[in-house]
Amino acid sequence: MTTRLLARITEGHPVLCVVGQGYVGLSIAAAAAAAGLPTYGLDNDSDRIAELARGNNVVPGVSDEVFASGYQSGLLMPTSDRTRVAG
Repeated sequence: MTTRLLARITEGHPVLCVVGQGYVGLSIAAAAAAAGLPTYGLDNDSDRIAELARGNNVVPGVSDEVFASGYQSGLLMPTSDRTRVAG
């Protein structure tokens, strides 16, 4: 796993996963996606994930501007499916 991760980074194809899509996690995930990094936002709250996947910022305190930028980039991928981020 370490070798594959290192290869993705050195080849310019890293993918980030932020666990927990509350105030801190969503802020980080959205900013990373807005900066051009494919980012999974993993959370077990399926209602929250459904809203985020529709482009609705439902987390108080998260910047609407940063969220919109991350969402519109197409690189913010909210999910509650852990298998999407494995490996």
